[in-house]
Amino acid sequence: MRFYAAPASRADQAERSLYVNPPPLRLTPLSLALGLLLAGPVVAQEWNCRSSSQGEWVCTGQEATTLTSPPPAEPTTSPAAPGRVEATPVPRASTPPAPISPQATPAGPVDPAWVLCPPLPERGLNLVPVPDRELATTALEADRVISHGDARYELLGEAIIQRADQRVAADHILFDDRLRSVDATGQVRFDEPNLHLEAQQARLVLDTDEGEIQPVDYLLYSAHARGTAATLSLEGPERKRLRQASYTTCPQGSDAWRLRASQVLLKQDEGSGVARHARLEVRNIPVFYTPYISFPIDDRRRSGFLIPGFGSSDQSGFDLRLPYYWNIAANRDATLTPRYMEKRGLMLDTEWRYLNRRSAGQLDLAALPDDDAFGADRHLVAIRHQGTLGERLRLEADLNDVSDEAYFNDFGESLEFTSITHLERRLEAIYQGDWWRLQGRAQNFQTVNPAILSRPYARLPQINFTARTPVRPFGLESSLGAEFTAFDHSRSDQVDTGNRLDLRPRLSLPLRRTAYEIIPTLTVAHTQYDLERVDPSLDSTPSRTTPIVSLDNRVYFERQTELFGHAYQQTLEPRAFYVFAPARDHRDIPLFDSGNRSFRFRELFTENRFTGADRVGDANQLALAVTSRYLDPLSGTERVRASIGQLFYFEDREVTLQNTAALEEGQSDIAGELEVNLPGPWSLYSDALWNPDDGSTRQSNTGIHYRGGARRVANLSYRYTKGSLAQLDASWLWPLSHQWHLAGRWNYSLQDNRTLEALFGAEYDSCCWALRIAWRTLLPSGAAGEYNQGLYLEWELKGMTSLGDKVESLMKSGILGYHP
Repeated sequence: MRFYAAPASRADQAERSLYVNPPPLRLTPLSLALGLLLAGPVVAQEWNCRSSSQGEWVCTGQEATTLTSPPPAEPTTSPAAPGRVEATPVPRASTPPAPISPQATPAGPVDPAWVLCPPLPERGLNLVPVPDRELATTALEADRVISHGDARYELLGEAIIQRADQRVAADHILFDDRLRSVDATGQVRFDEPNLHLEAQQARLVLDTDEGEIQPVDYLLYSAHARGTAATLSLEGPERKRLRQASYTTCPQGSDAWRLRASQVLLKQDEGSGVARHARLEVRNIPVFYTPYISFPIDDRRRSGFLIPGFGSSDQSGFDLRLPYYWNIAANRDATLTPRYMEKRGLMLDTEWRYLNRRSAGQLDLAALPDDDAFGADRHLVAIRHQGTLGERLRLEADLNDVSDEAYFNDFGESLEFTSITHLERRLEAIYQGDWWRLQGRAQNFQTVNPAILSRPYARLPQINFTARTPVRPFGLESSLGAEFTAFDHSRSDQVDTGNRLDLRPRLSLPLRRTAYEIIPTLTVAHTQYDLERVDPSLDSTPSRTTPIVSLDNRVYFERQTELFGHAYQQTLEPRAFYVFAPARDHRDIPLFDSGNRSFRFRELFTENRFTGADRVGDANQLALAVTSRYLDPLSGTERVRASIGQLFYFEDREVTLQNTAALEEGQSDIAGELEVNLPGPWSLYSDALWNPDDGSTRQSNTGIHYRGGARRVANLSYRYTKGSLAQLDASWLWPLSHQWHLAGRWNYSLQDNRTLEALFGAEYDSCCWALRIAWRTLLPSGAAGEYNQGLYLEWELKGMTSLGDKVESLMKSGILGYHP
């Protein structure tokens, strides 16, 4: 028999203080959802039933309720029990009636992390979430529904109560609407999105959210977790207590690991839980015990110790970290990590974070008093801040300092850190107008590579102004770039210092059509200095004005073609880029921040071969290049791009970086680049410079990548610069089976015949736990062959935590495309 009860009003629900927002830890909704399901009062209290002309049952009493089950026999009144109405059992239909539950999906894993797991037992429905649960109708279904008077109702035989996306089933349910109590016995089952629970009996008092359910056996689908509790006690709307509770993400029948506690108190008002006599068991053997532990049960952060990390290396010996998380406020927190290193001593590493409505930032502080291996105090300070004042003004700070030049060699955990040469210290403010931008900056650097003898200039301050006028008469585009910089230096008695003003007005008249574009441009580069010269014979106020004329021409051809059996749209894009700039005398002009551009294909189309404003290269040159692309005609994705080009010089280039002899070559190296991303796992990128005079390769960078899935990755790259660099870099993540993977990286210098960095690791992955081990050897910058070697071990309990060193993060930083 099936009947419906209208939902309670919002006022009724508020008065009864029913639980509405369950926390992410889904051990508690099993009881509270029972209260939600029955929050709406059962409208009919005593009724008489008759068959309607539409074949439905209509029961009348103080209120009316429509029954939608197949028509049963006429109900009879038992003479032995006056006032009791009993409906005779309903024969089950041969075809299933329309379900009262929303769409359900089979229980099972919903995350790629659980692909090695068997599906969770399909004991539950894993219901799809439904909005506005509190407004939904409550439906009751059973073989027999009995009214005992005084607003007491009894559901017998496959009793089901459903409200929206929550469902309770039991052999027997007794509901007392006057006391707002529910008693369910005999194979009690509860389902809601992400949760299935089974118990033998449950007693609840809805208005006070009190009661007891026992014994409890639950499944959490999204976490692929299961567990048990001898008793779940409800102690009001905000407190729940579990006794003899367990939790694991391992499949049924596996005892790989399990978390147990004699008692767990969940305090939803505080967003926290407390477990007493908690222990971690591996193969039913306790490996960790704590008499007391506090943990979060929702998104609110809580202070407490995090999982410790440990490892070992040649330079530091045994390394132990014990991080403590401090939840200072809703928008501020800190992580304090005492770190013990066998060969160095005790270090404190801290990270402080804040997040405001218009600003965010982080402060990193590390201190190691009297490093036993180094013989002096060590420290690191790093401040990063970003914020806005109003809608247009942005503020940034990036301030960094270390105690000594060897800091990153000793404490850096990858080649990326040990290769750092300079630390930036920068304060910046940027105001963005409608068509203009103003930037103010103070910038300095700390050199941390002892092999670098020169030191960069400090900019104290630097002011940049850029504007692009919105008015374009006859299609004429105009813009202005202006920069004022005051250069200072720690060795001001040995190098020139002073102020520089650089102005660059620009005009262009682009002509853009579907098949071609022509862009003539005129730029005037004017630079004025006010200097304090080391050599008093040199001009202290030199200036330079250089006009630059360029003409950029492109043509676009396209056709339909095939490549490896696939249809593509191929383009052919010839390009000619001409630049003229007269030579100017730079002998009195200092060299603050200019340098030679790294020549690549893209540098064929720049107006100045130098960076910075101290040098403006003279030019009478033409760049000729062609690019071809293969585009997917359906998605527009670029599958292949190949480009080649060369510069032709019509005059010698007199302006050089150090005012040396003029450059007389009549042509540049041939520059080319190729990028291939065809459908499938392979991709390729390559760029190269080839000297046509001697037929040699000046520079090349080639990489090939294989992506056969998230756990099947291989990378191989080669970097070459004639006379200075030749490196091979290989990395991989490759399965030996469904559970075993090999991972590693090998960075080797062919020129020096030595390994720069090597990382070799193995992973074992199971349904609910993973083990990662890695060995790394690293050649710190300027260490003259002294390698730093370390062994790292990480044990991950899936869905819970990781123990040991973060091997996973080490793999991510070293292997392109690595995914755990």
